[in-house]
Amino acid sequence: MDITVVPRGSYTLLACAQARDETVERPTVHVPEILLEADYNAMSLRAGDIVCEAIRHNPSIVLALPTGTTPIGLYADLVRRHRDEGLSLSAVTTFNLDEYVGIAIDDAEGYHGFMRSHLFDHVDIPEGAWHLPNPQATDAGAEVRRYEGLIDASGGIDLAILGVGANGHLAFNEPGDTLTGPTHVAALADDTWLRNFPSLAPRLKDEPELRARYSTAYTVGIGTILRARKILVLASGMAKASILASAVRGAITPRNPASLLQLHPDVTFILDEAAGSWVHYTA
Repeated sequence: MDITVVPRGSYTLLACAQARDETVERPTVHVPEILLEADYNAMSLRAGDIVCEAIRHNPSIVLALPTGTTPIGLYADLVRRHRDEGLSLSAVTTFNLDEYVGIAIDDAEGYHGFMRSHLFDHVDIPEGAWHLPNPQATDAGAEVRRYEGLIDASGGIDLAILGVGANGHLAFNEPGDTLTGPTHVAALADDTWLRNFPSLAPRLKDEPELRARYSTAYTVGIGTILRARKILVLASGMAKASILASAVRGAITPRNPASLLQLHPDVTFILDEAAGSWVHYTA
């Protein structure tokens, strides 16, 4: 499926031209809810309120979870609510959005350890109920099909929690030509790599193999993300301000993957003041 950019100004922004003799589909664009908070901590607590309420409303909820620095405050808040307020995740199922290809399960830069450290080891979610792509899989094609199949077998994602990269990437769906597919293997853009591995970047000159070690990742595709029943997007910092403004107010384009979220009818952005400074909506 090829995506044609259509300028904003009508409610039919995206042309999905599949073949010359087929009718072009023009999905409806949706205006997301924008919640502005004072700072990162307030953003994290507001996200905690929404996720906690979603779990209490549906104890067997299926969540898609991000990694990176953005969700750390949210995870800390969920751990606190579990410890101090009795929030239970015992019936929750989770699917992480991504994991690097070919690394060890316990790699210091990998996401299995990240999720255990920040969330899974501190709440009552059963080990068999949380899922990440297997970085040690010998057949990447089979692994993406397995992971997508697990999501389908769970009934699909109820709430997808996302961060946004400075270039608009969602999970590891980088800017590109086609962004409508399921779980797949993606190549990391150079700027994404540098942001994800700031401690390794100074060593690249003498150890160029470091770039190759984390060059590809399994990622849940935007097509799968858009099938989630609700999407919650978290972002903080001035570095995200421009791309977020384009994502919610600009043209839908694969050059900004986050802009495809306009195609979903139930998206909430929670932004701190810096990230939301170019977005002309109010909470």
